[in-house]
Order: sequence, then C-alpha cells, then structure tokens
Amino acid sequence: MINNFLSSKWCSPGRLLFIINIWFIFPFIILGKFSYIYSGDNFEILVTHLVAMGNKGINPGEWHLASSSGTDAATTAITGEVNLALFSILPGWLAHQILIVIQTTAAILGSFYLCRHVFKLTKTASLLPPIFFGVMLPGQLIHSIFSLLPVMILSLSFLLDKPKSIWAWIFAIATFFWVSGTAYVSWLILFPSLLLIGWFLFVEKRRQPVQWAIIIGAALLLQIFRYDDILALSQLAPYAHIKLSRALPTLANVFAWPSLLGSNINILCAVLFSFAWITTKTRSTLMRGIALFLILGLLAEPLAILMQIYLAGFLPFIQGFNVTRLATFFQAVLWLSSAFAVEPILERLRTSGYQRLISWSMLAAISVVVLHQGASQKKVQLYDWISQGNYVHKLESPIIEQFVAE
Repeated sequence: MINNFLSSKWCSPGRLLFIINIWFIFPFIILGKFSYIYSGDNFEILVTHLVAMGNKGINPGEWHLASSSGTDAATTAITGEVNLALFSILPGWLAHQILIVIQTTAAILGSFYLCRHVFKLTKTASLLPPIFFGVMLPGQLIHSIFSLLPVMILSLSFLLDKPKSIWAWIFAIATFFWVSGTAYVSWLILFPSLLLIGWFLFVEKRRQPVQWAIIIGAALLLQIFRYDDILALSQLAPYAHIKLSRALPTLANVFAWPSLLGSNINILCAVLFSFAWITTKTRSTLMRGIALFLILGLLAEPLAILMQIYLAGFLPFIQGFNVTRLATFFQAVLWLSSAFAVEPILERLRTSGYQRLISWSMLAAISVVVLHQGASQKKVQLYDWISQGNYVHKLESPIIEQFVAE
C-alpha cells in the first residue's frame, strides 16, 4: 500500500519535495510584511541591527548606533556583505524573508540532492532528511550557516568531481560567499570548516592532493570572506562580558547526555541509521564513513568541553564560547544518515512476520515524532505571531514613527 502510494503519479518525489518546501516557508511569506517573524534574539538583535545599518546605505560605516551609545559595527557579528547589501537595498521585512526562504529552501533541496548525488539513494529515500531539516529549523537568521551546510557539501563535492567545470567553480564560490556573507560570525569560526574537512576525510574520502588543496582552500575561504569581522571580534574578546554570563563547564558536563542525541528527532535518526546498518548486507564506503563520523561527533563535544576547561585558565574569554555548538553541526550529518533506512523499511513491508511488523513500527515512529515536532513548531510560530506581532507591529508603529519624527 505504501509502495503503491509513493509510486503513484500524484505522489511523485518532485511534487512531494515541492509541498514539503512550501509547507515550511509559507508562515514567513504568506502575509507579506505582516507574516510571521521569529522573535527573541532573531528579531531584537539581528533584524533590528541590520535594519538600522541598512537605513544608512550599503556602507553604514564602522560605528553602529543601534546598541546603547554605540559599538564597533564589525563586532555585531552580522555585518556580512550579503546581509548588508540586502538590508540596504530592500525593505527590512523583504530582506529578512528572502534570507529565511533561501536558507530553508537550501536545507530542504540541498539535503535531498546530497542524498541523491552523493549517497546515490532513491528519490523516495532522499525525501526523509528534508522533512527532518524542515521541522527542526526554526527560521532564524542565526542558523543560516547550519541550514546551508548540505548545499556547501554538495557544491564542493560537485567541484571535486568536475574541477575543470567553470559552472562547478561558480556554484561553489557563490555558495561559500553567500554562506559566509549571511553567517553569524561565532557560528562561522572554526566549526563548519572542521566539519567540511571531516566530511571529505571520513565520508567521501577524497585522496588526491589537488582535491585536498581545494577542500582546505574552501574551508579557509569561509573564514577569509569575514576576515575583518573575525579580527574585530578577536580584539574585543578579552574585554567581552559574555564570559560573566556563562558558567565554565565542569567535568559533569563532560559525562552528560550528548547534545547530539538531545531531541526526539535526533534519537529517531540514530535508531533509523542503526536499523539500516543492521539490515544492510553490503555496507557502502559512504555508509561506513558516516558511522565513523557520527561516532567522532559524539566524542567531539566532551573533548571540546575538556579543552575549554583547560584553556579558560590561559584565555579567560573562551569561557563565553559555546563549544556545544559543534554538536549542532553534526546534527545535519545525523539527519542525512536517516535516508539509508528508507529502502530497507519499504523492502520489509513486502515480507511477512516480524520483519514486516518492525517496518510498520519504524513508519509509525517516524510519523508520530515528525507530526509531534511539526505541530509543536507551528504552535510556537502561531503563538509568537499572535503574542509578539509581525514586522509592521514591531518596527512600523505610527506612534514610534511620530516620536522619531518629533
């Protein structure tokens, strides 16, 4: 029944992918400037600062007046070229919508095509990771680099396969420029570059020196595009007060439950990949590489915490750095790995006995967890939209405009 449904012309993977994408982006665009916009730090820090800088034109200067008596604009961590250009050319609400739509669409389409062209999985199997990306991404500007991670890997993979193609070079450079130009700098520093290197070291396993020159160059390029911001933050870091608001981790944090398995979706993906590993007779090099990479991801967080505890005595500002963010990037790998379980599940639906029962149990678990997470996501969005308002309510109040004019 499931196989017949998925193979029907009304339920083609292309149509389903389009529906999945529309479902996750429509709250942000359906009402124009009155649409949903995530509140909290996303609006109060990122959007308002970008709108303030955009009002001063494409080159807002070095001093940013939106925060109290002012601050070095580069240290706001959001002054990427793409962000500044969009908010200076377009109305703030439209610039925000474009960034959210692109990052959400890139996560959904990028994860699908990565499963198709890198993992060589079927279209049906490749539909599962986009759903997980959709229900787990909240639609905040700060998550741009994480959302665009599948496209980064995909563009670099294309380039390594076809290094003489001008289109592959254009796609890769444009992708990395967009990612760097929209990234929140503290998310950009180190972690995504290390994940890219790890991906091609353990998963795709590139071996040629020329390929590794391209990989390392791309990893460095992410940082080089934002050199000014990173330099400003490094000079400000010793005087930053954020270290006072964050307690230094203890050894208890080292042995705590891993953040990588900190949500129902992540635990489900781990179970699905384990199921695929057990039921697959001939495991591909990619599948073995992902398993090793995920194990390293589980070990990376406690090791990073240990390093933070040790280095805090020499570099006090490192106390304010959130090293558990490393686990956030490994989440993308975990979500992608779930695709390997789809075909084994569908194959066992054609059998009888306990194997069929296990497959139906897996489908039920996927349905329950995804529906619960999806409903929670929409509930939060609706509550936030009703209680906190939209862009117009927050930034275009006639009372505030009259006050400013006077």
